[in-house]
Amino acid sequence: MRDNVESILEKYRNLPTPAKESIENRLKELITKKEAEKPPRTAPPNLKKIKNNSLKLAGDSIIDLTFDFTGLTGTVIVTLPLKNFDGTTWTSVTDVDINWGDLSPVTTNTLTHTYTLPLTTVNVVVTEQAGTVYNAFGAGDISQFEFIWDGSEYLTAVNGWGDYFIYLNGAFKNTRILEHVPSALPPHVQDLSYMFFNYYFFDPLASLINDPNIALWNMSTVTDISGMFFNAIIFDQDISNWERTGSTMINVNSLYFTFAYAYSFNQPIGNWKVDNVTDLYLTFTLAYFFDQDLNGWNTHKVTSLYGTFGSAFSFNNGNSTELNWDTSSVETMFGTFAGDYAFFGSPDYTIFSKPFGPKWVTHNVTDMSIMFWMTPFFNSPINDWDTSKVTDMSFMFAGAQITDFAVFGPDPTEPVISQFNQPLSSWNTSNVTGMERMFYTSKFNQDISMWNVTGITGPYVPADFDPFGVAVYLNTPSAGHMLDYTPLSILNYNLLLYGWSIQSVQPDNTLGAQDLVYTDAVAHYQLTNTKKWTIVGDQGPAICYARGTQILCDTGYIAIEDLEPGTLVKTHGHGYREVDLVGKGSFRNDPSDWKRCMYTLPKKGAMTDDLVVTGGHGILKPRLSSLEIERDRYWYSKCGKSAKIDNMYLVRAGKSQEFKKVTTDDLYEYYHFSLKGPSNRRYAVWANGVLSESAYKKDVKTYLKL
Repeated sequence: MRDNVESILEKYRNLPTPAKESIENRLKELITKKEAEKPPRTAPPNLKKIKNNSLKLAGDSIIDLTFDFTGLTGTVIVTLPLKNFDGTTWTSVTDVDINWGDLSPVTTNTLTHTYTLPLTTVNVVVTEQAGTVYNAFGAGDISQFEFIWDGSEYLTAVNGWGDYFIYLNGAFKNTRILEHVPSALPPHVQDLSYMFFNYYFFDPLASLINDPNIALWNMSTVTDISGMFFNAIIFDQDISNWERTGSTMINVNSLYFTFAYAYSFNQPIGNWKVDNVTDLYLTFTLAYFFDQDLNGWNTHKVTSLYGTFGSAFSFNNGNSTELNWDTSSVETMFGTFAGDYAFFGSPDYTIFSKPFGPKWVTHNVTDMSIMFWMTPFFNSPINDWDTSKVTDMSFMFAGAQITDFAVFGPDPTEPVISQFNQPLSSWNTSNVTGMERMFYTSKFNQDISMWNVTGITGPYVPADFDPFGVAVYLNTPSAGHMLDYTPLSILNYNLLLYGWSIQSVQPDNTLGAQDLVYTDAVAHYQLTNTKKWTIVGDQGPAICYARGTQILCDTGYIAIEDLEPGTLVKTHGHGYREVDLVGKGSFRNDPSDWKRCMYTLPKKGAMTDDLVVTGGHGILKPRLSSLEIERDRYWYSKCGKSAKIDNMYLVRAGKSQEFKKVTTDDLYEYYHFSLKGPSNRRYAVWANGVLSESAYKKDVKTYLKL
């Protein structure tokens, strides 16, 4: 395990300095934001009264510490963070006696000492004076990230800490080499938040705490363990024992950041009583190896699942068959299971794929953005979710293209494709304003034509990503890139265009539809012209030639991609006519859909080469066989004008026995052109030595890129 953790750390240490700084600044923002949301502390118990009732006398040990100065020279200053909190103000306690362990006299009323080196290890023992009131060790403002109490970097052990500490929050923040703590907590302790927090994410001396004594603690009085093991990179003790006879987690109300960056932790804590926890904000983020069954948790009070398992790359709820939390109070599911983009050519996606149990409900959720982003294996049915309050679904099921990766090394070799393809027709989207990249690079192919998209507003503005590739700030509401690189069928896309075009949608919106094909030109026109939407990347029905097709011109055969306006093309019966427009497009070949599939006519007779065209394109013949009529009866009986050119019949490749279907899923670039003349006609032309057709000018302008 330690070797695995070292490889993870090495990966991040090698990041460029600006990337590290950006990551650290982003984490500062997140932590500071959460700390600011904490309710004010209440006044602590009267410790003088506790001492008197317990018959404790002056001279009792407050805290016993071991420091290691081996190999150092010069001097080292140690200042102990012994404090008192009266409900309003933190103050340093000075009326204590301290034996500094270096043969110097015991000091009184000072928490600072200067050691003259060389020394190896020293024991520091702090004892109380009569009437001393203290209740905290550490308790530094967590927003002061670089703060380390003087000498903390040399602390290796806490041998004892007396009975009266209530606050141990931030006590050992950034200590880095602390390895031992007592087997029992102070009996009145309440706050262990950020206790072992280590801010030095890229330092080889990140927190080394992994003491089995921690598993023995009685947690019954503890209310806050947020950030407790933040960046404790090797901590992996079985702390399921915190829930046992004589110890319970029932009073804990916050678990945000608790195991964030605790790379090694993977222990069975599903028995914890978390009934009073309200916040699971980034609880397991980047807990690389955590994968335990947490169905035993009572989460009925939890309001935030913001990034709870974000970048917890191994999490799939252990051996359970589902994840069945009570989410009736949850308001945000932002990034709950999200992965992130890649470093060094290795995409960091999460593997969560379990279905949700009946207690997982969404009627209070307002934010589902990036919920399953870079979670490529998730494909469970969720059509019954109540999404009536949701306002943001951006990046919800998105994967990633190679060009999206925030990479500081070799380029990745393939995209991350989300497998999600479940019906969502029952979703209420009446309050949704943002759907940016919702299904981007996924396998989604469902009918969402009945979705209410009247709330989507604003032109597309790209999201802002941090160096982890996380969408830190999403854009103004839009549907930019929403359907890019999906296999949405012509039918489902036509239905969407029609269903959305008849709504009272807001104008000036952007819809991403890269590589999608439509045939309902009326609905497309209604949405893009009447309703003023911009649709990016789609195309009308492709009736085109493959790149490289040779067109007979006045100077001989010319590759279709080299045709230019004004080039003279030889026609059948109309002499040479000038090229008017040349358009192009591309699609990934789909053998299951003849209109989005390429077909090959093998070279024969006077042909110069094989002819490769889309399924709706073809060759011209003066007469048809009975088999050709039978194979495309509707075309010839109902589409006579389109089916004939100069008294010759167009035999469509996708319906002809002479053409062979291309069965690969390769990406094809295709072209077509129109010739000058009446706008309502096409011309017979020679392509690779066989008679075929030019295109209508309006089709080149509408369906292809000029």
